[in-house]
Amino acid sequence: MSVHSSPIDKVAANDDILTQILIKLPVKSLLRFKSVSKHWLSLIVNPHFARCRNPNSSFVSGLFLYSSKRCRNPELNFIPLQNNENPSDDGDDAYLAPLTTIPSLSGKEIFSSCHGLLCCSSYSNLEGDYQLRYHILNPTTKQSKSLPQPRDGHRGLNLVFDPSRSPHYKVVCVWRVDCDDLVLSVDSDQNKLYYQIEIYSSETGSWRACAEPFTANRNSQFHSGVYWNGAINWFNTFGDSLYFNMEDERVRTIPMPPIPHGDWKGRPFGYYGESNDHLHFVEIYNPRIQFDVYEIERDYSGCFVKYHVDLGSVGAAFPQMMQRLSWNPMYYSFALLSLVREKKDDDSFMVLYIPGKILRYNLGDKSFEKICDVGAEHCDGNGMIEDSFMYFWFHSFQYIESAGIGGALTISGSQDHLHLIEMYHPPSTQFNVYESERDRSKWFVKYRIDLGSVADEFPEMIPNRIIPKHLNFYIFVILPFVRGETTDGESSFVVIVRRCGTVLRIRV
Repeated sequence: MSVHSSPIDKVAANDDILTQILIKLPVKSLLRFKSVSKHWLSLIVNPHFARCRNPNSSFVSGLFLYSSKRCRNPELNFIPLQNNENPSDDGDDAYLAPLTTIPSLSGKEIFSSCHGLLCCSSYSNLEGDYQLRYHILNPTTKQSKSLPQPRDGHRGLNLVFDPSRSPHYKVVCVWRVDCDDLVLSVDSDQNKLYYQIEIYSSETGSWRACAEPFTANRNSQFHSGVYWNGAINWFNTFGDSLYFNMEDERVRTIPMPPIPHGDWKGRPFGYYGESNDHLHFVEIYNPRIQFDVYEIERDYSGCFVKYHVDLGSVGAAFPQMMQRLSWNPMYYSFALLSLVREKKDDDSFMVLYIPGKILRYNLGDKSFEKICDVGAEHCDGNGMIEDSFMYFWFHSFQYIESAGIGGALTISGSQDHLHLIEMYHPPSTQFNVYESERDRSKWFVKYRIDLGSVADEFPEMIPNRIIPKHLNFYIFVILPFVRGETTDGESSFVVIVRRCGTVLRIRV
């Protein structure tokens, strides 16, 4: 007697069809479906699945935007740019109107974004100690991870994440070095200081020092680094800019256009950012509504003018843009918030802020349209805008859909085997170690781990308080998994109990 499979069974047994169905689902649904079966998990975590679902990992769906008015807690808002796609907390299909506060980012300050991940800070009260903590957040999945504390007094943290190269992210920390601690030749240029770089890797879960100390102009903006071309790129308001190559871990210079003669003592940057694997910057000298958009050469040999922009038509349609700023009468009332490069160059556009409105300005046909209305600026008796301008480019962060971070605690390779460990809320000392098939077709459970006995001996692993949901894990870190050379009985992994600093080797 023949056994007939139902249509549902046939679909479930066909990886190609099942993959085509899954790639069309929202990210939050995918996160839930990862727990349906091991087979579905292997499909969803496969890098090929991520590439099929999001072939353009640089597609900008919207902007996170801070009001830069002088207030203690500036409001964070979201502005959709593409088909109203949004990271709403209210459901997969909920519409997020422009300038609606994002609940999942409440209490956090964004200072770096990269390919869908955000680097944020927040104040936490840990055992009576009120400290500034740092986190990596995925606004698409609402998942976050707290970073080990970087060096005190650092000059900037910069996020590095490229899902086309690696599922892991890194954070580059720049801090100033006391010259008394260095045995180096004295630099005669008093405008230059010594700096050192440390790198955090999500693969190892720890910071490490790298490269030799380097000198840089004191006006280098290490807090505003942009990841592009395999490097963190920093602009400098005087002289040449810098970049830090992530491969050889060397700092080098980026030649910049000469500063015009006259009273200008620095570079008035109107924008500095990356889009679709292009790095752009804008300098606006004198009160002008015409300016050039420069693009950095990929070999860092220099830059070239990519776009000539004339906002005369925008000023005619919105006269408030022609108001001068009382705190800086050299400039008109507009700010470039973001430049978005599309596959077709004629479809590329800028996001502009003018008093009371945010606009989309198309770089191809020079047309423009309103995205949304915002609060009006306050003007003095002469019609000049008082206090600080409401929005600036350095308070704007791109939103790119990403399934990054997930629940993965660590991914590592050993003895020609690739292992994956995922841990989800609520926290647990029990987890599975997955191993990838050699043809990368799926993952399977290689080991089942229970650290209950370890927690009994080291109770510091489990805090004696309710752990905040966004921290997601107990206080231990797993370092790379080590497979034995002969038998599985020799396999082991390393655990660090973070609160007491104990390092353990666990045999499986």
